[in-house]
Amino acid sequence: MESIAKEIWPNFLIVGAMKSGTTFLYSVLSQVDGIYMPSNKEPHYFASADIPESASRIVIRNKSDYLSLFSKAIDAKVIGEASTNYLYSKSAPLRIHETIPHAKIIIMLRDPIERAFSQYLMNVMSKDFNVHKLSFYEAITSDYSRVEKGIGISILYVEKGLYYEQVKRYMIYLEKTMF
Repeated sequence: MESIAKEIWPNFLIVGAMKSGTTFLYSVLSQVDGIYMPSNKEPHYFASADIPESASRIVIRNKSDYLSLFSKAIDAKVIGEASTNYLYSKSAPLRIHETIPHAKIIIMLRDPIERAFSQYLMNVMSKDFNVHKLSFYEAITSDYSRVEKGIGISILYVEKGLYYEQVKRYMIYLEKTMF
């Protein structure tokens, strides 16, 4: 008789804002005995519906590919992953809740202006989006005034720092799983 492998899902997710310390937390947790973090820090699986196929970032869209990230976590009690787009994504909170309703959610935030400036500096250094030719003010106003926006389409300097609605989407599901 063929044995069926048990699906291993994370039991916590780091959904913090981009440039808010998620990489540091991921790195620290990756070194703790008993905590399993996959080598792919940002699979963006639960936010894949909000990220266009044409986006330059690598996005795991397939369930089996996502679960393969956790295939080595057989004996781990604490299993996590970190994808910054989960906070901004409108579909990720529901997808997470439907798939792993009792998963713990770690939301990391940073002062929105400091976060945007850090993202700008990262983009300048990597020459992403040609912002290295623009001042911080020009980069923000140019991106904010774009007609077409979204993950993988625009930078979202301002929008990714508007935390109220983003956190609220998670709080709705937290209240449902508390009782």
